[in-house]
Amino acid sequence: MVAWGLPYFQHYIPRLEKSSSYFHTGTSYPAYLPVDLITSKERGHTVYALQEARTFPSDEPPPGFGSVRLEQNDVAVLLRGDSLDNIMAATNAIFGTGNNQAGDLFKVTSIRRGFTGGADPAALPSLLPARRVPRLTWRARRGDPCGAAVLGARGRLGTAGPGGAPAKVRCRRALIAGRIRE
Repeated sequence: MVAWGLPYFQHYIPRLEKSSSYFHTGTSYPAYLPVDLITSKERGHTVYALQEARTFPSDEPPPGFGSVRLEQNDVAVLLRGDSLDNIMAATNAIFGTGNNQAGDLFKVTSIRRGFTGGADPAALPSLLPARRVPRLTWRARRGDPCGAAVLGARGRLGTAGPGGAPAKVRCRRALIAGRIRE
């Protein structure tokens, strides 16, 4: 999965060069960004679907450390799978600097590695907007033990095995974030 950060749009697309059926040539940032219609209606003003990065309560640094600094990245790439070797090969293919690799395009600012699945479902409600995505589960599919994030009826964040029973599959993940090199 590839995600573009607000700094990418601010820096590289300050205004649209071409018109479309939705926007005129010259439409400036952020007017061309997608709008969250429900939240905009609730708040009485335009709320864009892409938001500035923010800290979560779990981002609190230990005593004696400075405050949390949020990165201002252009791009983030999420790699997920059950093989660390495959994740490392994909990381190298995307961010390596050899032939047929895109690493010269990006300056990696951070790499976060870990596991998906087995999360504490009690923490989920505080992370989701009210009345949005009420239930999220990870479902394993044949040949894809890591599954994909899908809406589920159980209201639990975790992995589902045969018959919807919780599974013990823990998938590796890497989130690589960076800036576009100029």
